[in-house]
Amino acid sequence: EKLAVVYYQQGNKDLTLKVLEEAKNQAKIELLPESKRVLLRLGMIYAEREEKEKAKEALQEYLRLTNSIQNKTTLEDRKQAIELIKKLDQ
Repeated sequence: EKLAVVYYQQGNKDLTLKVLEEAKNQAKIELLPESKRVLLRLGMIYAEREEKEKAKEALQEYLRLTNSIQNKTTLEDRKQAIELIKKLDQ
């Protein structure tokens, strides 16, 4: 996820997407809550690319996988995911 952020900040959105897609399956099984952010970032980049269905799918998966996590960062990220889903549904 951090590597993807670096690529994104450098303006290389195609490589950002590639890195996130490659990390998606591993992120789903990782135990650390931070690992799930791959799905959040993936949803964000899909939304930016106007791939609404893929974006919602990734964001909903993020919400499902983080449903029981109560740390501050995850709760803030969940709010962000919910807001983005709402925007995508408009």
